[in-house]
Amino acid sequence: MKGIRTTAAWLALATIASAESNPALSPPDGISHRGDKMVGDNLTDLKDVAALGMLYREAKGFEIRQEYFLRLLDHFWFSQQRFTGMKLAEIEQVFGPGKPDKYAGNQKPNVTCLEWSGGRDLIKVWFEGEKATGAAYIMGY
Repeated sequence: MKGIRTTAAWLALATIASAESNPALSPPDGISHRGDKMVGDNLTDLKDVAALGMLYREAKGFEIRQEYFLRLLDHFWFSQQRFTGMKLAEIEQVFGPGKPDKYAGNQKPNVTCLEWSGGRDLIKVWFEGEKATGAAYIMGY
């Protein structure tokens, strides 16, 4: 995510990407695919990650939003845990603003916890200052 300085630049990159460049960008069918093979685990191009983030943030249907969220987690969590060490701004460029979790992470001063969700699933990321120090995935049913 480094090198992207503005939201406008981020969105401009996102519009360049297409489903032809990566299967993770193809439209979801609206059916739950829990336990299926990962689709977003091989995202390597920054514009594909940006495009998938934009699709997730703009998705309207419950199952569709969840599927885009899980594809993002294929990349950021399931294939490799990439959240730790990222800056808050980098995560928000992909997932949008996080929702504060007032119950988690407040045991230490200067530690905050933000969460993002898609459908039934949730990712929590702990920050010390602007840097992510840990994360946890919660599968909903």
